[in-house]
Amino acid sequence: MKTSASQLLPDTQLVIQYQKTANPQAFGELYKRYYPKLYKYCIVLTKDREVSLDLTQDVFLKTAEKLHTLQYPITFTAWLFRIAHNECIDYLKNAQKQRAIDIGECYEVAAEVADETIHEKERLFEKMEYGLKSADPETQDLLKAKYLERASIHDLTERYGISESAMKMRLSRARERVAKYSQHPASSQLQIAS
Repeated sequence: MKTSASQLLPDTQLVIQYQKTANPQAFGELYKRYYPKLYKYCIVLTKDREVSLDLTQDVFLKTAEKLHTLQYPITFTAWLFRIAHNECIDYLKNAQKQRAIDIGECYEVAAEVADETIHEKERLFEKMEYGLKSADPETQDLLKAKYLERASIHDLTERYGISESAMKMRLSRARERVAKYSQHPASSQLQIAS
């Protein structure tokens, strides 16, 4: 069985790819990853398998329509399950079904999703930390001043003695270098060693 490139990407990269290009393979991979979990979540809330099939499809349709509005791709999982939750609650209200929801099952599914989200965030932070450590000292100092010390562009222009536009360009390039090092640790080590 051949592995496609989209199967290897983390969720956040698939979301970004779909937002930029409406790539059907990226959305298809998100669909494959989340369909079983969303379906299970809908069953827990509605107690109806047939309705849950429909609701899960509705959630993905809404996701495809609204994914471009998601500002922080790292929050995709929580955002997706919020859509699912709202769809299920709307269904229950409209159908006027008053069922007791087994809160324990809901928490179990939510905890499973939360664990995956936490692990994804941890991997992202590890990559960014590696990227920052791999960068040259000037890049490290600049990014630390901007993001840890929360220095304004104006403060940085005075500190480095360059124009505002030059500072913005320098920050942009520094972020790009760190992101590149984060994505390709092996190649960044070669560049640092050179």
